[in-house]
Amino acid sequence: MTPEPLTAHMSNFDPIPRLQQIAATIEDGGHFDSPATAAHYINCAIKEIERLRAERDEARREVCQWEHHWDKTSSEQYYADKRGWDCFKDTA
Repeated sequence: MTPEPLTAHMSNFDPIPRLQQIAATIEDGGHFDSPATAAHYINCAIKEIERLRAERDEARREVCQWEHHWDKTSSEQYYADKRGWDCFKDTA
């Protein structure tokens, strides 16, 4: 099986089944036809997780910005801290 390039659009990539398959192969003591293929899918999963984290943080920032918009007595950072979110860490 030839893996898709890492630069391919991954909006339809679901890392969970691939990672489960890799984990099961490792647990069973099996070997991969190509360790590079396993590494590729792990790298794709990492990229997807990073993308989803960025998307989550953007949504969290929007929530904090709206709260600040309606209640100017506290900062956007205050609302993030109140929820235990660190969504502003990369924007400073």
